[in-house]
Amino acid sequence: MGIANAFTVDVEEWFHIAGIHGLKRVSQWDRYESRVVGNTMRLLDIMEEKDVRGTFFILGWIAEKYPGLVKEIHKRGHELGTHGYDHRPVYELDADKFRARLRRSVKALEDVTGEKVDKHRAPSFSINERSAWAFDVLAQEGFLYDSSIFFGRKDVGGTNHPLFFERSVFGIDTPYGRVIEFPLTTTTVLCKNIPVIGGGYMRAIPLFVIKRLIKRLHKDGVPMCLYVHPSDIDKDRLVPSGVGIRKKFNATVGVKRAEKKLRKLMDQYEFCTMGEIVDQKGLLAYKRLRTR
Repeated sequence: MGIANAFTVDVEEWFHIAGIHGLKRVSQWDRYESRVVGNTMRLLDIMEEKDVRGTFFILGWIAEKYPGLVKEIHKRGHELGTHGYDHRPVYELDADKFRARLRRSVKALEDVTGEKVDKHRAPSFSINERSAWAFDVLAQEGFLYDSSIFFGRKDVGGTNHPLFFERSVFGIDTPYGRVIEFPLTTTTVLCKNIPVIGGGYMRAIPLFVIKRLIKRLHKDGVPMCLYVHPSDIDKDRLVPSGVGIRKKFNATVGVKRAEKKLRKLMDQYEFCTMGEIVDQKGLLAYKRLRTR
């Protein structure tokens, strides 16, 4: 058996695109066609067919609006985590606003499942050098796991903060407790750090390149953290009007081939939940870092 890899899903709508000012107001979201339920159910069926369990980070707004979807994800044996409430980047918030959104999103999930939510992924992977204080809040609120660090993203590039140079699972010690971090998978190519797999990167990068990069990671004993959105497998994916050419390209590139590519990855590699990777590796194996 090879190295187990985390399969994660960010459950959000197709119009939750970062950096679009006109889409930040929750009051406007009901104007758009909802596709999250159908796309998520399709993804759940594929995972069931391939016998893959994963960790689903669900937006609080989605959980409030579609509690039946949350119930179905939970019923099929997947882990649940929060993706924040309204897809606002953490670095746009202060600690109090971040905490309020966490609590609202967690309540929406726990009201459906009756189980504690202790996993978090920030919208747009927005815990960076400016918002590393968020780990203190997460620990205070009882979160054990996070998956928000994405070294190589433009909004965290160039930082000297040690947290944002980690590629494998590690522990972050805060004054309020320890948080296990699952950074998004990256590797170095031609002296540049690049994402390996997930979202638009998974759709855009040729499969043979992805496999070579995964082989390199596994040779070093590093599990990958694959992430997808329900809209990544939507062959009729919509794009909000007014979105620039670059964001439109990022939203649509490779969509028609994404499901086939995802199935091939599931056939070749072992995937499981984030929690199962922790159980397999053991917490004491992870590097200890501090947020202060």
